[in-house]
Amino acid sequence: MNRKRLTWVVLLTLLAVGLSGCNAFESMSDKNSREARLEEARIAMDQGDYTTAVGLLDALHASYPADVEISRARASALAGRSGLDLLGLAAQAATAADNASINQINQLLKTLPNPVTDAHLADAQSAIDAWKAIASTPNDFYSLALAQATLGLLTLDKDLVNPATGLIDATASSRIFSISDTHAETLYASITDALVNLGPGKAGLATDSDVLKSLGDIKSGIDARSGTVAEKVRAYLSSQSWI
Repeated sequence: MNRKRLTWVVLLTLLAVGLSGCNAFESMSDKNSREARLEEARIAMDQGDYTTAVGLLDALHASYPADVEISRARASALAGRSGLDLLGLAAQAATAADNASINQINQLLKTLPNPVTDAHLADAQSAIDAWKAIASTPNDFYSLALAQATLGLLTLDKDLVNPATGLIDATASSRIFSISDTHAETLYASITDALVNLGPGKAGLATDSDVLKSLGDIKSGIDARSGTVAEKVRAYLSSQSWI
């Protein structure tokens, strides 16, 4: 190989190494980019690892507080970690809608984690706050409504679960009538708020939606009782069949 050809080979080799090095550094840098971290969080959510997703999205939100895409993903991750099971909620609501004799609220409670903890309640409230801050589309209002309904259901579930068994024990009237005014009011307010956000001008759900019907039936059942909000909630719950 003559000297001129050798020189070009050396230069091209050095250039290739240099470019390869740049790409390697760029690849390392890309792993910390907004897009890469957002994708990592979404993968974690797809795998049901909401704690990892929340951690990643909290950090991203701190860096990009005005980024609505990040805020939406963070709100979704918080809702997931609170125990919101979107598919389960829809399935149980559909089951209740097909059978008028089924206890609507009991069906929805079946979608929640067992046992419910204070951390679940805190995440549900954080999800609500996060959705409220950005809600502007029908999907946003739908997600906000589900987070609100979840908070009410979680609060009730925590009161009805028997610590000894970890199972809902609503058959014991003492458990229903020991529900505090604050928790009863939280349940009612959460369902009321959810219905508002599912309605016209917001999520705009069709009136035959199973979720809308289930929540509407629960609210109507409570409203049909007399007394304070808390008294009406307890009276409604005590009238239900908890089989």
